[in-house]
Amino acid sequence: MNPRDFLAASGLVLVAKFAGAFSEFSLQVVLARTLGVHEFGVFTFTFTAVTVAASLAALGLDTASVRLVSEYHAARRWSELKGMWVRLPAISLSVAVPFALVLCSAGAWLAVDDEVSAGLIWALVLLPALTLNRIKQGVLRGLRAVLYYETTDNILRPVALIAVAVTGAVMYPQYWSPHAALAAYSALTILVILLGLFRINSRKPQDWRSIAPAFNTSYWLKISFPMLIISWMQLVQTQADIIMLGLLRDTSSAGVYGAVARISTVLTFGLLAVNLVFAPMIAVYASEQRMAELQSMARTAARVSVLFTVPVAVVVAAFSEVLLGLFGPGFQAGKPALLLLLFGQLASGLCGSVGTIMTMSGQQSAAAWIFSACAVINVILNLLLIPGNGMVGAAFATAATMAILNLWLLVAVRRSTGIYAGLH
Repeated sequence: MNPRDFLAASGLVLVAKFAGAFSEFSLQVVLARTLGVHEFGVFTFTFTAVTVAASLAALGLDTASVRLVSEYHAARRWSELKGMWVRLPAISLSVAVPFALVLCSAGAWLAVDDEVSAGLIWALVLLPALTLNRIKQGVLRGLRAVLYYETTDNILRPVALIAVAVTGAVMYPQYWSPHAALAAYSALTILVILLGLFRINSRKPQDWRSIAPAFNTSYWLKISFPMLIISWMQLVQTQADIIMLGLLRDTSSAGVYGAVARISTVLTFGLLAVNLVFAPMIAVYASEQRMAELQSMARTAARVSVLFTVPVAVVVAAFSEVLLGLFGPGFQAGKPALLLLLFGQLASGLCGSVGTIMTMSGQQSAAAWIFSACAVINVILNLLLIPGNGMVGAAFATAATMAILNLWLLVAVRRSTGIYAGLH
């Protein structure tokens, strides 16, 4: 793919990201408005806990499938590809279901109030669904069908949940609650899984039924385990602050901070759009040792990321009170935390596709160590700063470790591949 086609593909994904972000942002506003600060905090805390568990249950196979599917599909290794499509969901479900049972039974210990404990019952449905959806997303990314799953998962699903929330709050207010919102999200996640399977089936070769699957499970797990560590540590980096605010302060703070974190992620859209297109290309270029092309695309990716990230950071900072005010009374208290998180996101944008290059080029084990060290730093800083500083302490901890992580990965990519992935 030449730089022009790469930019065009990234641009389409970026448009989808914007549409998805608007849908997700609107969903958070509607949920906050219809549920109220406390009950929105219950939803945020419960949903975050289930999301973290689903990431662990996927065993890193969601990220590994991006690399493996892109390599197998490019080389027309259909037997191994078929084996992956059969075995990976089964492995993930065998882990997700016990995790859901444990999380549900441990709800009374994990929860800060009875509403959260009751909400965790929905882990029995939502956790396996979210785990399978992660695998589906990885396969679609490997098949370069990013635009499809961005549309179904990040646009159609939140829009449908907005319709459910408005209908529930207006027509059945006595039944509309965090638990009803979790039930609706579970049903819609199952729907987008089915839509994804439809797309995957359309990419199979004509003689698919006659192909015997090849199961290289030990190799797949060997690749996926470091990616599991990375995925888990990424969630620690992005979700530990919300969970620890709920545990060390209160669920209302977690709800406000969840809105703050949601707004700050808009800065990542440029880099995310680039990485979604770039990831399968990295896997192919690295496996074929086409390092000059990889360096060229990495440079382009960094430039696209910076061109998007810096202007958006300025706009979000200038209109921070307006954006937070959309969530309702009490949410503008998160402005200082939002400004701190913007600095962390800027550091990530300036360093380029460092994490993706590490994981897609076979350096996932080294990347796992780096992510793990930064996750430990993040948790320690949160423990030290949240009790006395609340949301500001959580934001400082997350922003600082975000900057450390990306600078460290920038150096690691240079040493392991000879590629400089940052802006230059």
